[in-house]
Amino acid sequence: MAYRLKRKETVTDGVRRIAHQQLARAAGELADESLDRDQQVHQVRKRLKKLRALLRLVRKDIGKSAYRRENGRLRALGRRLSGARDAQVMLDTVDALAGDHPALAMAGFDTLRAHLAQQRDRESFDDEAATSADEISDELVGADARVDRWPLGATEIDGIAAGIRRAYKRGRRALQRLDDDSTDAQLHAWRKRVKDHWYHSRLLEKVWPGLMSCYIDELKKLSELLGDHHDLAVLQSTLAQLPEGILTADDGDIWQRRVADEKRLLQRHAERLGARIYAEKPKRFMRRLDHYWRDWRDWRDWRDWRQR
Repeated sequence: MAYRLKRKETVTDGVRRIAHQQLARAAGELADESLDRDQQVHQVRKRLKKLRALLRLVRKDIGKSAYRRENGRLRALGRRLSGARDAQVMLDTVDALAGDHPALAMAGFDTLRAHLAQQRDRESFDDEAATSADEISDELVGADARVDRWPLGATEIDGIAAGIRRAYKRGRRALQRLDDDSTDAQLHAWRKRVKDHWYHSRLLEKVWPGLMSCYIDELKKLSELLGDHHDLAVLQSTLAQLPEGILTADDGDIWQRRVADEKRLLQRHAERLGARIYAEKPKRFMRRLDHYWRDWRDWRDWRDWRQR
């Protein structure tokens, strides 16, 4: 079943069902021998991000202490799995840049790529030594057992409205604070809020599939733009800290200029798309979504209508 709520279930039941599903799928992917270690880690991290977005959705209902405790555990597990995956992303980013800009292939690309590949292999070895598949599996089993103990109370949209509004409002505010001098940290913080809103919108896709599906697609595009920006920002920092001899000063300048240009372009595209997504004020956005929700929950299909 997809990551979305059903019309004929309470919100509480839906939240628990989705949490159990994500944890079960993470465990299944971890045990899938057709996936290599990097793919397994990538899938598990995706599931953990979805779970944390789900927790933020019910943050008000679940209570501050329960939220912090569970979110902290999931965040810590995700961080334990981040090293090799992040190193692979750097390698992919360098490959993509060199593919789009042939001049970079002549600016120490082979030496740079070899260095990043060695770093990826070291991180992968460290990750496997620090966190075995059995340990991850045990963590997932423990998280699954705790889902039924989440102190959820509300059963209708009131139980999740605060989480939806909070994510939307924070994303809109983060966009409004951006300008040409915005830092990488500001863009990364906005990305987190965008991803929360994207996940929350996916949960509500069925309230109006035609409209919500398009909206979700645009949120995904925005998240990807900001994700690419973050990858470039990390690469920029990596380039600045390279050991001596990996790149010449001239080659290093060429890479830094290209990365900076790409970041500016991505920020412009992200801000333009974000202005459309966050055009409404939070109160108006929530009023519209609430109307969709209530109409969807009260809907009778054609057969029910004819038999009334």
